[in-house]
Amino acid sequence: MNKLWNWLKNAVERRPITFVIIGGTTSYLCGMTILALTFKQGLDLEVIQIWSGMAFGSVIPIGFHWFVARYEKRSILAQVIALIPAIFLFSFVALGAGMVGVKTQSCIQHPLTGELVECQSEIRMFHEID
Repeated sequence: MNKLWNWLKNAVERRPITFVIIGGTTSYLCGMTILALTFKQGLDLEVIQIWSGMAFGSVIPIGFHWFVARYEKRSILAQVIALIPAIFLFSFVALGAGMVGVKTQSCIQHPLTGELVECQSEIRMFHEID
């Protein structure tokens, strides 16, 4: 494991821009694939499986950024290239957090027959006030 770690640090020092482009693309694709598969399964999974998938899928890109910030000191261009997807992802998450909503369904029941007469579905945003 130590040889692999030293090889990885040396690869960053020798070709920082190549490492950032290839490593960043790979880490984001792996992380987003894990997240997409987790969300696709949705309610079929247990809560611990959903949280594990979200945590593991998120740790991969975060680990990449930590590694670049920790071991890449020579190339400012490589650091800037590594920051571009991080800024985009942070902006996407921040905007998405404000748009979180819950799908609600309300139905009217006929008082005599007990039959559902009219049902409406809508998505309510958390920031909306009753």
